[in-house]
Amino acid sequence: MQITITPIDSPLADVIREMATGFDRSGLLLHDGRNQVRQIEADGTAYVVKRYHKLGWLKGLIYTFLRKTKAQRAYENALTLQERGIATPTPIAFALTKRRGLTEWAYFISTPTDRQPIAPSLVGTPDFDKALAHAYACFVAELHEKGIVHHDLNPTNVLYSRDEKGYLFELIDINRMQFYTEHSIPKEVCMENLTRFWWLTPVYEYVLNAYAAARQWSDEDKERAIAVKKRHDRHWIRRKNFLSLLKHGHLKYKR
Repeated sequence: MQITITPIDSPLADVIREMATGFDRSGLLLHDGRNQVRQIEADGTAYVVKRYHKLGWLKGLIYTFLRKTKAQRAYENALTLQERGIATPTPIAFALTKRRGLTEWAYFISTPTDRQPIAPSLVGTPDFDKALAHAYACFVAELHEKGIVHHDLNPTNVLYSRDEKGYLFELIDINRMQFYTEHSIPKEVCMENLTRFWWLTPVYEYVLNAYAAARQWSDEDKERAIAVKKRHDRHWIRRKNFLSLLKHGHLKYKR
């Protein structure tokens, strides 16, 4: 097995090599799903390591020769976010393991965070936190004005804390992003990006109204955004139900 680490002069290089050879036994397990997240320590400092889903030979071929791995994109996107003044856990390194010349595992290492997802305070409850919803809408407006599109902009990937100055937000799961120059994202792209937040519910409409006010959108713009949201949800449900029929023989969503 071959291990490559970027940056090559990372002070954690030896720790990363050791971790990559026995990841399932390393540190503290934080999340165990398609991707696995663990917290490790080195010289008394904690770090978070995300190991992405194991690549088969075909995807290994693609991510070795044709595309950047999710770990590399997460690392590079984190640097760009910080350059543009958007908080995200500080990127430390990314590592790739190869077998027979093809990428097999990819790891992204960052600092930990104690901020919490906005989801519990905003979604799934009629009594959502309106102050947080308004602050979140203004944060998304800031992202778009700075030319940032987070393609996984759901309420579990936006973290927040609060101090005497107000709300502070932080982005995670950042391997799928697109960057434009400032104030250059097409309005239709912004509308589509807003659909990632949640279903078309009162909290969604509240966020949309606050966002529209921050961006000085017209009533016609808001109507178009609602139409985009309805179309997005219909397509999303059809796609998920089609996959559910193939895998389980029944529909998953009936909205």
